[in-house]
Amino acid sequence: MFPSISPVVSRKYLFKTCQKDRSRASRVSPMSLGDLHDNIGRIVGERYKLVRPIGRGASSQVYLAQDKTLDRQVAVKLLHAGLAGDERFLQRFRTEARRSAELSHQNIVTVYDWNDKDRPYIVTEYLAGGSLRAMIDAGNHLTPAQALVVGLGAAKGLEYAAKRGIVHRDIKPANLLFDGDGQVRIADFGLAFALSEAGMTQQDGELLGTVRYASPEQARGASLTQKSDVYSLGLSIIEAVTGEVPFGDADTSLGTLMARTESNVVVPDELGRLQVTVSRAGLLDADERPSAAELKVGFLAAAEAMAPPAKLPLVGTQAPIGATTERLAPTQIGTPGLVDLRKPDTTNMTVNANQTGLSPLDLDEPDGPKRKWPWVLFALVAVGSAIGGGIFAYLQSQPASFRVPALVGTSEATALRNIEGNGWILERLLLRDDLIAIDDIISTDPPEGTMLEEGQPFTYTVSLGPTTVSVPSSLVGERGEFVIEEIRAIGLDVEEESDYDEVVAPGAVIAILGETVDVPKGSEVTVVVSLGPEPREMPGGLIGSPIAEVSETLQALGLNPVVTSEFNEEIERGIVLRMSPREGRTGIERGEQVDLVVSGGPAPREVPYVIDLSVDSATAALEVEGFCVERVEGPSDGVVIGQDPTPDSIEDVGTCVTLFTIDPNAPDEPADGADDNNGTDENTPG
Repeated sequence: MFPSISPVVSRKYLFKTCQKDRSRASRVSPMSLGDLHDNIGRIVGERYKLVRPIGRGASSQVYLAQDKTLDRQVAVKLLHAGLAGDERFLQRFRTEARRSAELSHQNIVTVYDWNDKDRPYIVTEYLAGGSLRAMIDAGNHLTPAQALVVGLGAAKGLEYAAKRGIVHRDIKPANLLFDGDGQVRIADFGLAFALSEAGMTQQDGELLGTVRYASPEQARGASLTQKSDVYSLGLSIIEAVTGEVPFGDADTSLGTLMARTESNVVVPDELGRLQVTVSRAGLLDADERPSAAELKVGFLAAAEAMAPPAKLPLVGTQAPIGATTERLAPTQIGTPGLVDLRKPDTTNMTVNANQTGLSPLDLDEPDGPKRKWPWVLFALVAVGSAIGGGIFAYLQSQPASFRVPALVGTSEATALRNIEGNGWILERLLLRDDLIAIDDIISTDPPEGTMLEEGQPFTYTVSLGPTTVSVPSSLVGERGEFVIEEIRAIGLDVEEESDYDEVVAPGAVIAILGETVDVPKGSEVTVVVSLGPEPREMPGGLIGSPIAEVSETLQALGLNPVVTSEFNEEIERGIVLRMSPREGRTGIERGEQVDLVVSGGPAPREVPYVIDLSVDSATAALEVEGFCVERVEGPSDGVVIGQDPTPDSIEDVGTCVTLFTIDPNAPDEPADGADDNNGTDENTPG
């Protein structure tokens, strides 16, 4: 058992499982709404003529209707007739209907009228774009960008209602409707709250609502706030993208609700940049969830990093499976207004003698007085004239009927000319078709040959051209032959181009040009195949330049400089003497080696002998050979007694030499501690 489930949940969501209110449910007969088509042509509230069904739920039927007073199309939701006797429901219904009728927002369905007598009903604006539920059931999964459009609009509607203290309590894909332009509107504000007070149930405990979108606090029977609606909206957005509802795979409704009360919603990666915002909406603790206003801000923030969305794949209230684009608001050609779709009853139009006021005897007795016959004939003529005039007036009052012509395969313009003046209410659908040319008619409803009265709806589907395919982005970088084969296999034509690329290997695909997402079959895309790096041309002006500059230039071109040097008596060290390949040569491949010969300056030579020369003479002798004097150790006007590097050593030109000198006029003196006895004092004992 699940003792914390509220009575509302047990009655509305889990009657079959929990059955906490058996005594109350047992007082009411099972809910049966009857055949949807039984009410076609019925006038509700002496004002709204029901034209055709557009949906049904556990407790209601929804019809497209014609408002006879204002001559406009509306949607009429007929609630179960048994609710008319449930005073607790009616009390809540009156309150919620009045509050809902006061809501005026672009993302909330407008309530025009309501009634709580006989069979309760609600009249709202008619939205031709269908519901998110229909969109999902048709197999359409929204992209994150498309889901953001839906979520943002719904969040705005919930924010508006929350500011007025109104909680929806039953946000789900079936209650998210779209107009012909794809703008979302929230339906059934207040209805869920009113139905929670109802004392009736479906036969065998069939669910009146759905636990698939119930919040944890709904499962616990806690008070509901706008954050419960935020949670349900988050689940609806996840289903719109993935086709699955979190926790919706439990074996029972009870299992689903129990799972909701144990953990946060895990948002799949498919939601992309919506993942963070929707994860917050699915938090277990309602206090930690964003409000509707905060959810709106989250969607707006996510939108800044997302590409513009494609059009929503509206299904419409009568769209065929696979309809992927707009459903236009119905238009009229010919006589305006909707008519009773029921056929006139002509079974009682046979004339008999009793209609004349004469008895069978007056007509059949040949032997009666002759004077009766003129009166009899006059009466018959009068009756016949009256009957004939009545039939003529009756026929004149009936709508004209026209046979649906053969329109499939003709252009839309031709089709409209062929049905002009028939007075049908036209509804236009757009659908992609691989066989029908663009702007030609794919199908009609009703089909060719059907007799259709003026004022009745006529739906025609126009081809948008071939169905679309998307080129896999993973093909870039693959071999060109493979990519071309794959693209042709999905129905696209390929034009091949080649170009140089510094990164992509020769023969691999650099890029796929043109539209690559939702491309009509038969369209052409361009595949650019790599020729590898573009061949280089050896630049000029390199010979005679410093090796550092030349190497930098060649490396920037992707070439590989290899340097050798040679001595040159005329060119200074580090200057490029010659190169191979030569300057100006073309067709050089990236990475190719370039041989550079660089001057090493003059060759090394012997250091001249300058000992015993004066400092000036020694300096002059060194400079003649390309050397220099670094410094003089001793008198600058003395005589050289030593040099470093030593004479006859091989050194590079430009090497500087240190000179060691003495004063030639100074007396000879032994060095400190020296004597003629080889360092042995004569007084020192041997």
